Amino acid sequence: MSYAICRVRRVLLNIIIERVTDQSNADPTAADEAREIVGLFRSLRRHLVRGSRAELARSGLTAAQVSVISLLGTNQAMTLGELSRELELSHSTVSGIVDRLQAKDLVVRLPSPNDRRYVQISLAEHVANQAPALGDEGPIGRLEAVLKAAPAEERRMVKEGLALLVRFADQARLLPSK
Repeated sequence: MSYAICRVRRVLLNIIIERVTDQSNADPTAADEAREIVGLFRSLRRHLVRGSRAELARSGLTAAQVSVISLLGTNQAMTLGELSRELELSHSTVSGIVDRLQAKDLVVRLPSPNDRRYVQISLAEHVANQAPALGDEGPIGRLEAVLKAAPAEERRMVKEGLALLVRFADQARLLPSK
């Protein structure tokens, strides 16, 4: 989940702040609102990943390596291209991350049964067996606990608000840059 939070925050905030602050005819409060939203994202991220830095330090893994493990735990097997797209990192960067994880016996590469030109990357069996517990103790588990405490109507409002913000960011991406 932390990779998703970072990715959403990075994409949305960069687009929103760049577009809003660059537009001279923009609503003057929009820049202040963008900064406030950035602050809210940072606060949310702190709540969801608290303790993760210490956990990362103990594990000896980088945040990017944990992101790959998290994705593979959620999606089973993925190709290098799929991982690259999800993480929004270059193919060569993700390849290096996977190489290091494979050297630590945390992931395995297997030729795709459908097309041997493609290699499927998945968690090593001993890691995959622990994957369900990782979600319960990490950011996903913390977010689930927070959402369980919220009324259904407010959870719906949060989802709709985030979906709306993503839609605005997607639309802003299509606008010509100055």
